[in-house]
Formats: sequence, C-alpha cells, structure tokens
Amino acid sequence: IIIGNKKLFEKEDIPLENTDNIDNLIFIAIDGNYAGKIEVAEKIKESSFKLMQQLDGIKKIMLTGDNEEKAQIVAEQLNIDKYYFSMLPDEKVYILEEILEETKEGRVAYVGDGINDAPVLARADIGIAMGGLGTDAAIEASDLVIMNDNLEKIKTALDNSNLTNRIVWQ
Repeated sequence: IIIGNKKLFEKEDIPLENTDNIDNLIFIAIDGNYAGKIEVAEKIKESSFKLMQQLDGIKKIMLTGDNEEKAQIVAEQLNIDKYYFSMLPDEKVYILEEILEETKEGRVAYVGDGINDAPVLARADIGIAMGGLGTDAAIEASDLVIMNDNLEKIKTALDNSNLTNRIVWQ
C-alpha cells in the first residue's frame, strides 16, 4: 500500500485519475494500482470570523501558498479585501514590500504560523505569530506571539496597544 502525494506516485510510476485541486489530495495505491484519493480540507477557525468582524476600517490582505480555489473561498468567507495565492516565501516578501510602499499612514501587520511566513513576519512593521501551532522560525521572527492560537487575541493586543499609547501621550 502506498499513500502519498502526486510526486510520490510519479516516482513510483503509478498513473493518477483526476488530479485537479492537487494541493489537498492524498492518493492511495494498492499493489501498484491506483485505488483512490482522500481530499483534505481545512476548516476556518471561528475566531477568524470574529476577528475579521472586529477589524472594521482595516484593509485585509491574504498571502497564501494555497491554490487559487482555496484562497478565493477563504477570502470570500472572511471578507478579505485582496488575496494572493500559490506564493512562495520570497514572493510573500515581495508583495509585502509593495504593500509597505503603498501604505502612507499606519502600520502593516502580518499574521502567520509557518516556516514559510518567517521572512514576512520579520519584515512586517508588526509580525504576529500564532504560537500554539506555529513553527519556531515563525515565533522567533515575530514581534508578538499569540500562544493559544485564538485570533481574537490580536484584537485584544491592538486594543491594549491603543490604550497604552493614549496613556503614554497623557
């Protein structure tokens, strides 16, 4: 029994059926013959919906390594203003550089949890790592770590930052 991605099946010279949407497919072969596939789908966290509702007036842009179809679905469900898909880490940094140049007032924050996010977390004005499931590289590259992976804590951190800023100016 062989279970794996398209590259493994190509290496084993096992032909596949319907390889559309390949990013979230795991293939299965028995005795060298294709037997089926499993589609893996990630569920959007409830805290993501709550956070997006709380961020009125803040432009939301998603940079993801996921394919276009997955990125579009997530962007639509979360009311994300703009999204980029199928991105490698260096491409994410390039887009972030463009966003930083366009941003005349305010700061650019980036939220991520993976090793592919580390360069962007380091370059953003504010890098926020999701620490509970995040990689060490993402955590080390960030300015702020949310340890319980509850995205609503980002809004709490923003509120605390604004309060602290007001107190400092007083």
